[in-house]
Amino acid sequence: MIIAFDITQLIYGTGVSVYISNLIEGLSRLDLGSNYQFKFFAFSRGGYQKLVSFSQQYKKVSQFSFKIYPLPEKVRTLSLSLKIDPAIFIGPYDLLHVPDWVGYQTKQPVVTTIHDLAVHHFPSLFHTEIVKKETKYLEWAANLSQDIICVSRTTEKDLHYYYPQTKEKTIVIYEANPFEFTQPSSYDQVTSKYNLSPQEKYFLAIATLEPRKNLNRLVQAFLRAKIPHYNLLIAGRVGWGDVKISPHPSIKLLGYVPAPDLLTLLQHSSGLVYPSLWEGFGLPLAAAIASNTPILTSNQGSMAEIAPSKAILVDPLDINSIIEGLKKLSLIKSVSYKNPFSWLRTAQETLNLYKNTLELGNN
Repeated sequence: MIIAFDITQLIYGTGVSVYISNLIEGLSRLDLGSNYQFKFFAFSRGGYQKLVSFSQQYKKVSQFSFKIYPLPEKVRTLSLSLKIDPAIFIGPYDLLHVPDWVGYQTKQPVVTTIHDLAVHHFPSLFHTEIVKKETKYLEWAANLSQDIICVSRTTEKDLHYYYPQTKEKTIVIYEANPFEFTQPSSYDQVTSKYNLSPQEKYFLAIATLEPRKNLNRLVQAFLRAKIPHYNLLIAGRVGWGDVKISPHPSIKLLGYVPAPDLLTLLQHSSGLVYPSLWEGFGLPLAAAIASNTPILTSNQGSMAEIAPSKAILVDPLDINSIIEGLKKLSLIKSVSYKNPFSWLRTAQETLNLYKNTLELGNN
């Protein structure tokens, strides 16, 4: 069984990138035997070296091969209109896995992973071109995929609502802790690097600076809550949209934080604060569960689904709700969660799906 798998999205450091890298790591740790061969491929000029470096990690995995092309990513986005089959570049395969629903023309079975339908829930929070493009690809996935992986039951429900033709195609395979295969940095190094006091109490927000992450309301709530001796740390790249956080002594914008540092910050925080407006899964929640870090998150969508029973759920549109949630969070000394998520489990369930898809296709 030869699986073609597009890894172009790895270069962006997004949630889809986390999904791809951890799924591949999980697959590499399974006993694949001689039954499976993976052809990972990507198209990127700017991210070419990063993708090549990633592929070098798996030189000893005999079932993995990589083909990285220094071509514009537009090769992918034009693939539908130009009828480009990845086989032109990588040779024959039995099944294609598309992890970010950018379509290809192929006669082989396709498995697509759908992460969220936020462009349908909150189109005003996205650039109009993003809404147009993602809607086009979602329609392709809904109509031409043999099977669709949804990363939560929330995403599956949304997909069935907006694309009823997918009801017989979907399967829920949860994501997991994005730091499952990460070794944390030392706390002394992290506090020095980010100019933090070793005794500092802080809440940690992990989010790209964009409207969907609801950071403006979070910051307003934090400042109005006036919780003594606490700071708010925000770790994440600058995204798009009108997300302007005014300077304040108690708020620290860390920008992009590498995974080992971010894991350490999470493990030593007084709580993860994640009142996003909408998510497909909520990777930071899985990280907090694995780290036994107290959680404040939204009472909507996948966050309410993924969050453990001990999490503090708030109305993300109500600043007063977030204020009360932050006050409750500051009183929690410790928590212990049962962690239901694992990338090894995700990888095994994905492998099972490949097998089932091909068996059904051959009948």
